[in-house]
Amino acid sequence: MRKAEAMRIINNTLKNKFNKENFKELSSNLFTNLNFKNERPIQSQNIVKSFRDGINSYEKIADFKNNGKEISVLTVELKKETSLDRARTMQRNFVAHHLDNTDTGRIIDAALVAFYHKNLDYWRLSFVKLDKKLKFDQENGGVNIAKELTPAKRYSFLVGEEEPTHTAEQQLLPLLKKETMPTLENIEEAFKIEKVTEEFFDKYKNHFIDLKEELEELVKKDQKIKKEFAYQNIHIVNFAKRIMSQLVFLYFIQKKGWLGVSKNKFWGSGPRNFMRKLFEKDIANYDNFFNDILEPLFYEGLAIKRENDFYSKLNCKIPFLNGGLFEPLKNYDWKETDILLDNEVFKNILDTFDLYNFTVREDEPLEKEVAVDPEMLGHVFEKLLDVEDRKAKGAFYTPREIVHYMCQESIINHIKTELKGIKKENIEGLIKFGDLAIENDKAKIKGENNIDYKMPKEIRDNAKEIDNILKDIKVCDPAIGSGAFPVGIMKEIVKTRKVLGNYIKEFNRNSYELKRHAIQESIYGVDIDSGAVDIAKLRLWLSLVVDEDDIDNIKPLPNLDYKIMQGNSLVDEFMGINLDYEFDKHQKDYIKKDKEKKLKSEFEYTNRILVDKEHKMNELINDLNVANDLYLKASNRKDKKILKNRINDRITEIFEEELKEQREEYFKELERIDKQAERLNDNSDSFRDKEINKLNKKFDFDLDKVESQFKEYTTGNKEKPFFLWKVYFADVFKNNGGFDIIIANPPYVGEKGNKEIFQDIHSSSLGKYYQTKMDLFYFFFHLSINIATKNGTINFITTNYFLTADGAKKLRKDFKDRTTVKKMINFNELKIFSSAKGQHNIITLLSKTKKKNYISENCITMRKGEGNPNIIQKIVNGRDKKTNYYEVSQKNLFESKENYIRIRGLYKDPLQRILSKMKNNTKKLGDICNINQGLRTGADRATNRYINKYNLDVENGKGIFVLTKEEYEELSKKLTDFEKDRFLPLFKNSDIYRYYTSKNSDYYFLNLACPRDKNIEPNKIKNIIEYLKPFKPVLSNRNETANGVMKAINEGIWWLISVRRKLDFKQEKIVCPQRSKTNVFGYNNTNWNSSADVYYITKKENTNLELKYILTIYI
Repeated sequence: MRKAEAMRIINNTLKNKFNKENFKELSSNLFTNLNFKNERPIQSQNIVKSFRDGINSYEKIADFKNNGKEISVLTVELKKETSLDRARTMQRNFVAHHLDNTDTGRIIDAALVAFYHKNLDYWRLSFVKLDKKLKFDQENGGVNIAKELTPAKRYSFLVGEEEPTHTAEQQLLPLLKKETMPTLENIEEAFKIEKVTEEFFDKYKNHFIDLKEELEELVKKDQKIKKEFAYQNIHIVNFAKRIMSQLVFLYFIQKKGWLGVSKNKFWGSGPRNFMRKLFEKDIANYDNFFNDILEPLFYEGLAIKRENDFYSKLNCKIPFLNGGLFEPLKNYDWKETDILLDNEVFKNILDTFDLYNFTVREDEPLEKEVAVDPEMLGHVFEKLLDVEDRKAKGAFYTPREIVHYMCQESIINHIKTELKGIKKENIEGLIKFGDLAIENDKAKIKGENNIDYKMPKEIRDNAKEIDNILKDIKVCDPAIGSGAFPVGIMKEIVKTRKVLGNYIKEFNRNSYELKRHAIQESIYGVDIDSGAVDIAKLRLWLSLVVDEDDIDNIKPLPNLDYKIMQGNSLVDEFMGINLDYEFDKHQKDYIKKDKEKKLKSEFEYTNRILVDKEHKMNELINDLNVANDLYLKASNRKDKKILKNRINDRITEIFEEELKEQREEYFKELERIDKQAERLNDNSDSFRDKEINKLNKKFDFDLDKVESQFKEYTTGNKEKPFFLWKVYFADVFKNNGGFDIIIANPPYVGEKGNKEIFQDIHSSSLGKYYQTKMDLFYFFFHLSINIATKNGTINFITTNYFLTADGAKKLRKDFKDRTTVKKMINFNELKIFSSAKGQHNIITLLSKTKKKNYISENCITMRKGEGNPNIIQKIVNGRDKKTNYYEVSQKNLFESKENYIRIRGLYKDPLQRILSKMKNNTKKLGDICNINQGLRTGADRATNRYINKYNLDVENGKGIFVLTKEEYEELSKKLTDFEKDRFLPLFKNSDIYRYYTSKNSDYYFLNLACPRDKNIEPNKIKNIIEYLKPFKPVLSNRNETANGVMKAINEGIWWLISVRRKLDFKQEKIVCPQRSKTNVFGYNNTNWNSSADVYYITKKENTNLELKYILTIYI
C-alpha cells in the first residue's frame, strides 16, 4: 500500500471519534485475509456476570489466521465514561476470558480490540495477547488454579479527536505499507513501548541541553543572575532539569483537565492543551515566556493556596499542588532576578511534547500504554541523571521487567517471613496474578455467581493479616536514583491491597488513598545526587496525582523532604563525629561498663545521669517524629517553614548530644573556661576567645566550625556528604527496628580513580568492611544488612564479580555470617542494561534471618547478547530452556575459607568437583611467583565528577596523568627533551594476546613519581606543570597517603603520582588481563608499563621453573 493511502486510513480511524466502519477498514488492511463475521453484538445481559457492571456490549467483527495463530477483531462498548481510563484490569480480563473460552475449549491467541464509550470523543485501540497459564494447584479450596487464571497482556494506543497520534502513526504505518501478511509477532512489535521511550528520551535530552546552554549564556552575560546562582549554590544543570521536570509534570496535569479551569467550573474541565494556549498568548500576554508566565505559574499559581483556587494573573483556576516541586530551587529570588530565557527554546519543547500522548495511567507488567506514561518518564529521568552535554548517552536504567520482578519477589519474601504457615506459591499467586481474580471473586462474595473462588482459601482466610503487613511495611532504596524501585514497590502494595479488599469486605478501595498511605508511611530513599532526589519525589507525586479523582477537592501533595533525602548513604561520620546513633545504647553499654567498676552508690548515680540523658534523646527523637509527621501533611507555607525549622533544630540538638558524648573531655574543658570567664566581667570575651583557641588546638577540634557546617548541611544549603540513618529516619528504627525491605540497583564503582569516595567511607562505621580492589556497591550490601529489621529482606541487582573476587572476601563472609541467601539469578553474559559496557549482572535476594538449612533457588543463564523483555521474564520466572536452575543448601553455597559463592552448589556441579580435587595437594601460582597489579596513577583522566566538583574548564575524558597518543603528540611539541623523558608508553589489557604482548601503545603516562621525583626542580618540568594546572584542584585534593604524596601536596608539590607497586617493569614477566573470557597470558621481557587492569607475574627467588614453561601451562 502506498504511504498516502495508509495515512488516509490511519487519519480517518485514529484521529476521530470511534467509528466501526473506519475500524473495519483499518483492520482489513492490517490483516489482509480477514474473515468478517455478521454476528450481532452481545448485550450486557448475556455477558458473564463478573463483567456486566463494566461492559455494555461487545461484537466480534472478524478473525484472522496465520502461521497457526488466531487473532480476533473485537469492539467493546463500555458502560461508564470513566471506565475507559480507570477500569483497565476489568477490560483486560474480559478479553482474556473471550480468548481463553473454557466453555468451548477453544483458545484464541490474541485480539485487536476497540474499547469505546458512545459519549466520548476518544477511544482505546488495544492489542491483547494471552500469556502462559498460571500453574499451581489449590489443595484446600478445591479449585485447580491453572484452569482459572490465564494472564493476558494488553498494549494500547489512546486515539480520537484532539489526541496526539504521532506514535500510533509511526508504529502502525510500516504494517499497512507492508505487502506480506503480518505475523502475530509483527503486530505485537507495533504496539511495543521501547522504541517510543528511546525516541522521546533523545528529544527530551536535546531540549534539556538547549535549555542548559541558554542558561549558561545568560549566567555569563548577566551578573545579577550569576551572583544569585552563586549565593544560593545553584548548579545550572539542576536548574535546567528542574524546569524540564516542571513542564513535563504540567503536561500530565493538563491531561486531567486541572489547568485553566474557568472560575465556576469543575476540576477536570480545563483545556487539554492548556500549555500550548498559554504559549500562544490565548490566555495571557507576555514578553518573555519563562520570566513573565512560567515563573509566576510555578511559584505563585501552583505553590500558594488561594480562595477557590482562582489565579487572577491567568484568569482561571489553578490547583494548589504543594510538595515542593513548584517552589523556587534553593529559594532563589525569582521575583527580583529576571531570567530571560529565549521563547524559542520553550516553543521547541512544547512542539515535541505535543507530538506525544501523555497518559496518567501507569505501566504495569500486564498493562502497557504506548504513550508517555509516568514510568517511561522515570526511565527518561534516570537516563538523564549523568547527562550534561550532547555527547553523553545517559546512564543505564533498570529495565521494567527487572523492577517488577524484584519488587514482587521482595514483597513475597517479606509476607512469607512475617506470616508463617502459608504456602509460598499461594503468596506468589496473590502478588503476581491476584488482580486476575478480582471480578470473579467479588461476584462470588456478593452472591452474584455460583462459580468457585479463584484465590486460594488460605489467602482468603488470612487476608486481614496480609493486608496489615502491607499497610505497615517499611521500604528503602539507599541509592534511589529516579525512584524506580520505590514506585514499583508502592504499585505492588496498592494493587495487592485492592485485591485483598474483596476478602475483608472493603470492595471499593480507593487507589489514591492507598497510594498516599504507602508514600507517607512506607516509602523511604536516599541518594547522594540532589537532582536524583528531586526526580524520585516527582515520580511519587505524579503517581499520586494520576489517581486523584475527587474533582471537588484536589488534595495538596505530601512534603517528602524528610522521606526522600539527599545524602551519602555510606557515611555516618561528620568531621570525626560518628552519627550511627543507637536507641537505648547508653543504658546497654555504658551502664554495664560502669557497673563493673563502680561501687553501688556511684553506679546508681551514674545510672540516673545516663537514664536522664537517654530520656532527653528520646524526647528529641519523639519530637522529631511528631514534627516530621506534621510537616509531611502541612500545606500552609508559614506552617511548613516553622515545622522545617523545628525539625532542623531537633536534628541539630541530637547531633550536639552525640557531640558532647564523643568529645566529653573537650566539653569539660569548655565548661571550665565558661565558668572562669563569668568571673572576669569586662575581660570575659577576650579571655574566652583566647582560651578556646588553645582548647581547639589541644584537641584539634573547632566546635563553632563543626556546628556551623552541620547546620549548613541540615538546612539544605549544602549537599550532605553523610547521612544520619537513625536520626533522619528515627521513626523507622525506633518503632520498627529498621527497614523490612531494602531494594536497590546501587552504583558500580571500582576503587581505581575513585579513592576519595572510598576514603570517606573508610573513616566511617562501614570502614571495617573496606579492603582493596573492592567495589562501592559492596558497602551498600553491608549497610543494608545493618539497617534491615531482624527478618528484613535485601534485594539488589549488581555485577556478579563479587561471587569469587578477592576484593569481596569481607562481603561474602558477611553474607555467610549475617544473612540467608534466598535466591541468586546470574545473568552471566546476557546484556541487561543496553548502554552499559562489560556487564555481568546478578539479582541477589537475601534475608537477614539466619536459616542454616534454607535451600537457595539459583540460576545461571547460558544466553548471550541483548536481554529483551520476553527473555528476561522467562529467566526470572523459571521458564527459560537456556538457563540452568539449581537448589542449593546454605552450607553448599560457600566454599573454602575464601567463602567463594558457588551458585550451582559445591557438589552438584561436576566442574566444581574436578576443581576441588585439583586444589588438594597442589601448589598455587602465588607460592612460586609474585603477582602484582599494574600502575594506579590516582587521576588518569578528567571525569564529569571531577569537572562538576571542582568546576573545571576542561573536556570530559581529557588526559591528566594518562594521555592518548594524539594528546601526547600535541603536548610534546611544547616539551623539552628532559620533559619528554618523563612520559612512557602505557599498555592496556587489550594489548595482551596469548603467548605475547603488543609492542605499540596508543597511550602514554606521566612518570613523575613520589618520592623518587620529589626533588626535581619545577623549572625543569614547567611545561608539564603548565599542562596540569587546569587539573590542580583534582590533584591537590587527592587522599593519597602512600609514598609521601600527601606530604608533597601539602608542600605545594601536587603534580606527582604514587607508584604503589615496587615492581621493575623492565624485568622478565608474564602479564594477563584482570578479567578475560578465556585464558590470556602473554610473555614480555621489555619495559612494558600498564594500568591497574593488568597483572604481572614474576619469578620468586626460590623458583627454579622458567616463566616460559609456566606460560605454557596456563595457555
